[in-house]
Amino acid sequence: RASAIRNTCNLSVADMEFTRDLLRSKDSMIIDCDGVLYHGDRLLPGAKAFVEFLERTNKRYLFLTNSSDKSARKLVEKFAKLGLKTDESNFYTSAMSAATFLKRQKRGARAYVIGQPCLAQELEAEGTIVVDKDAAEMSTPDFVVVGESASPDLYNFSHIELAVKLVRRGARLIGTN
Repeated sequence: RASAIRNTCNLSVADMEFTRDLLRSKDSMIIDCDGVLYHGDRLLPGAKAFVEFLERTNKRYLFLTNSSDKSARKLVEKFAKLGLKTDESNFYTSAMSAATFLKRQKRGARAYVIGQPCLAQELEAEGTIVVDKDAAEMSTPDFVVVGESASPDLYNFSHIELAVKLVRRGARLIGTN
């Protein structure tokens, strides 16, 4: 198995030994997800063995992602489909980070959100009041938060045009990815 990983990753035996020793010497790790553990719906070589190593050696770890389009629960489900066992406490998304940031900037802030529903849900969970287009047009929110979405209903010219107007009227722009 190690030789398959070494060949796939183009690593020498010395590289593999150095990496193994380095990983063993660490107590905690922060790991990116997309492009590191998986690409799209395909698990990358060595990812499963690496996550199993983290569990087997009782390492503390956090999967960090700049993606705001999936909640931690959805990421756990995605990982399970890829054959990786983990739980929600092992994830920190850009939506979570944005929610924490807004909470620290202004408790009870109002925000106009462009992105998947989980982004708005994370913000609301931390006390941000998410406003719709009509409310944002009537009274400028404190923030405009832009995440990612492939849905034209959630991310389109109309939403971006309003976001620009709101920022020009004083709302602070926050991008999650």
